[in-house]
Amino acid sequence: MDEGIQVGEDIITNPDIQQRAQFVAANLANAILSDNEAMCAALTAYLANRLTDLRQVKINNTDGEISIELVFDEDYQKQVPVQFIH
Repeated sequence: MDEGIQVGEDIITNPDIQQRAQFVAANLANAILSDNEAMCAALTAYLANRLTDLRQVKINNTDGEISIELVFDEDYQKQVPVQFIH
């Protein structure tokens, strides 16, 4: 990443820590989707070591569109399904 990173068609020659983290999180999403456990472990270790305040990486895949949110102020809580009464 010292040589720069490619985001879409743009190349960022000197990415800051936030841009690097977004790049790594995007690669993490791809590793999860391709079931690459070794890459997932390496990428999560990278994020944990460099962003010690990071609490969650929220990855949402809706209709093939992936969104990524790095969360620093909210501890992880398991989502619970909501039962609606009709």
